[in-house]
Amino acid sequence: MPRPVAALALPVAAAGYHVYLFHRLVPELLLPQLKLPWPAMATLSVATGILTGIAAAHGQKALTAWLAGRRGHGAALGAHAAPAE
Repeated sequence: MPRPVAALALPVAAAGYHVYLFHRLVPELLLPQLKLPWPAMATLSVATGILTGIAAAHGQKALTAWLAGRRGHGAALGAHAAPAE
């Protein structure tokens, strides 16, 4: 696969589950208010569905990293140590 194609395909593939979960959220809630012709609405719906999924995947990745950092920070401070008697 050519690099430019892979550069576009990999983020979508990595966020595939999130795209599946969120692909109807933005199109169903926001796009009907725009009153666009069907071809434009379909194109915009697919694009926003994919972008919403990618954003959700990045958000989950950032949240996971933040939580892992907090967990490591708390352990370093002895937050998970047994109480002294």
